[in-house]
Amino acid sequence: MSRKVVLFDLDGTLVNSNASVARCWQALAERAGFDVDILSDLHGIPARAFIKMLLGPERADEVDEMTAWHLQRECEDTHDTFAFPDAMPLLNWIDSNPDAVWGIVTSCERELALARLNATGLPIPEVLVTASDVTHGKPDPEPYLKGAAALARPGDQVFVVEDAPAGVQSGMSAGATVLAVTTSHSADKLRHATATVGTLTGALEFLQQH
Repeated sequence: MSRKVVLFDLDGTLVNSNASVARCWQALAERAGFDVDILSDLHGIPARAFIKMLLGPERADEVDEMTAWHLQRECEDTHDTFAFPDAMPLLNWIDSNPDAVWGIVTSCERELALARLNATGLPIPEVLVTASDVTHGKPDPEPYLKGAAALARPGDQVFVVEDAPAGVQSGMSAGATVLAVTTSHSADKLRHATATVGTLTGALEFLQQH
């Protein structure tokens, strides 16, 4: 019997880390000498890739140090990070369903993903694919292909739940059914997803109906 394999993005999908993200990227922008407004499109893209792009080839020797500095700040700044209220009901429904399994595929480094999961009290899944585990991050399909390979059996249907355009592109390119939640972006920016819902409750209803 086929199962539902549900792969969740983390930030903006299961977890609201907006305040921490804003503070930490503001600090990085100031440290690196950028206008913080240039960071508006970073959501869903691995931090290292974004920092490398911002610094450019002429400052390539700063990428490692800037990335490590930024990661440490984010891992320490979790006091007002919280799980969306309908995250646990959705995860509980999957866990109680013998024909469904779930994992997380995030652009965070593993250290940061664990810090945010621990801060919110959400369970740490057996399959947690992070930026540390892939060569090419979102929007490349590699992260979701890796998550599917770890959980899916032949005949299973793979669903991706995402909130960012880069993640939607990654999931669609990986061949998954992509549910976009409008927690951080408008429906128009997520229009390439299979379906768009307003909340994780909407994602639960979609999964129950399919």
